[in-house]
Amino acid sequence: MIDLEKLILSIFHNRKKIVGSILGFLLGYFYIKYGLISTLILAIFTIIGYNYSDILKKVKIFIRERMDEEQ
Repeated sequence: MIDLEKLILSIFHNRKKIVGSILGFLLGYFYIKYGLISTLILAIFTIIGYNYSDILKKVKIFIRERMDEEQ
């Protein structure tokens, strides 16, 4: 049971590396299968999707600040 706990903690602490390596593998696969342009488009949309909530928060703050300036 201790080994399973260590494994889960290791995965939890290295989750960004694991997700990054999976995404790198998928992008490499799509590059080989579909070409460079399709892979770049896929990577751009993946990055936008990953950061969507952060982008949305920043846009809301920007709009709120602009509306406060006008009043």
